[in-house]
Amino acid sequence: MRHLISTKFIGQIPVFLFLCFELLIGSEPEIIIQEIPQN
Repeated sequence: MRHLISTKFIGQIPVFLFLCFELLIGSEPEIIIQEIPQN
C-alpha cells in the first residue's frame, strides 16, 4: 500500500513543478531565464 501511495505521489511531482514554473514565468520571466544554469 505504501508503494502505491509513493508511486502516485511521484507521478504528481512533474505536474506540481509545471504549475510552479508556469506561475513563475507568468510573473517574472526574466528572473527565470537568469536563474537557469548554463551548462
